[in-house]
Amino acid sequence: MTPEVRDHRDHAVVLGAGMAGLLAARVLSESYTSVTVVERDELKNGAAPRSGVPQGQHIHMFMSSGTQRLEQLFPGILTELRIDGATVCDEGDLSRIRMMIGPDEMFNRAGKFSDPETFKLYLATRPFLEFHVRQRVQRLGNVKFLDGHDVIEPMTAEERVTGVRVARRSTGLVTTLISDLVVDATGRTPRTQTFLDRLGFARPAEIRAMSPVTYASQLLHVPEDCDLDKLTFLNAAPGHPFGGAIARCEHDTVMLTLGTFDLAEPPRSFTEMISLAERFAPHEVVEVLRTAVPVGDVHNFWYRDALWRRYDQIARFPEGLLVIGDAICSFDPIRGQGMTMAVLEAVALRDCLFEGDAGLAHRYFHTVGRRIQTVWQQNRLAAPLTTAAPDSASIGQRAAWKLLRWWSRKMLIAARNDIRITETILRVNNMHESPLSMRRLAFVLRVLRHCWRSPDAPATQAPERQLALSGV
Repeated sequence: MTPEVRDHRDHAVVLGAGMAGLLAARVLSESYTSVTVVERDELKNGAAPRSGVPQGQHIHMFMSSGTQRLEQLFPGILTELRIDGATVCDEGDLSRIRMMIGPDEMFNRAGKFSDPETFKLYLATRPFLEFHVRQRVQRLGNVKFLDGHDVIEPMTAEERVTGVRVARRSTGLVTTLISDLVVDATGRTPRTQTFLDRLGFARPAEIRAMSPVTYASQLLHVPEDCDLDKLTFLNAAPGHPFGGAIARCEHDTVMLTLGTFDLAEPPRSFTEMISLAERFAPHEVVEVLRTAVPVGDVHNFWYRDALWRRYDQIARFPEGLLVIGDAICSFDPIRGQGMTMAVLEAVALRDCLFEGDAGLAHRYFHTVGRRIQTVWQQNRLAAPLTTAAPDSASIGQRAAWKLLRWWSRKMLIAARNDIRITETILRVNNMHESPLSMRRLAFVLRVLRHCWRSPDAPATQAPERQLALSGV
């Protein structure tokens, strides 16, 4: 099928050069003669943190489904990441990955996955990942970067956005960018909200889900011969709101992130991070951390709630304008879904452009909305697992709350003994499969068989955040 392309697909503008903006620019380069990426920060020629990505100095990773899509958009980029030093988890099992609940393993680490792509990760710092993606976008002959610029306002004609005015931050010089499409990738405080006000359009409804978390991250150097897995997820015992992760990154560095799930004050020094880790991390892990050498300072981040702006439900929306990434939906960062959702949204944009321009915003927002809905609902299912039902809950809701909690414990007990159950949970978590996979009769019966075989197995209850990572 030949894509229906309008004559005036001449110029597209992307607001924001974060991961979502870069991915948007990549797919737009296929459909538009030229693409301009406008970025507030000055973009350095290297992998460096920047103020426009305040969470960029914490653990970041593409889920394995996101890794696959990234390679599809940028053929060969995974090889580049590997050669340049990224840590690659491609063993086809969990032999180099630990997921802990207190002292207990969460999943089966002995067996092999039937599909090696189930859990294939490229671990690196966010600046390293973003720099490599930006390099690939910069190599595209029809993409230009305009960094060090603020967005002032959109240009409009009737009910269509026809461009955007931007200003150089250092001089105040104003430039007008005439375009056929503007894509807002400005993150959790998007410009589209203000644009809609100025254009006389209603803002989309917002849905929030409380996800209070504060966390601290420290980049480390560790001895080459230290006994540390490639990736470790740590969770405190039930009743203690602590968790964290340790990831080997590029150039023999390690990123340590520790969080509290009650908005308590986060650690502000490496010494305080070690003290927090002693409260819930296995002794051998803490001892390895003690041998590490901090690189730079501890960085803190506060997060209160996930936010979904329902562009898929809006009645009127200006032509020539789209939104992507956190500007549509910002998930709880502890779940690690943000960059993967951005690449899935970029692929959706490419597919919608391929189908033509008629009703582009409507088709794109509805496609993205369906994908967000699946993940949003999956995340909401984590709430009953370790928290009591709200006071307003009905008798039926309380019963469902208890049943879901009971079933999650049974799944985790079974997963520790069964690589197929582990694989199904991880495939759902990594967005390879729908959560419906864990409701199929074959999966349910497999879990129940383990329950019957070991009725006295300890019913370890995982903290909410780790269960959310597992898609339970």
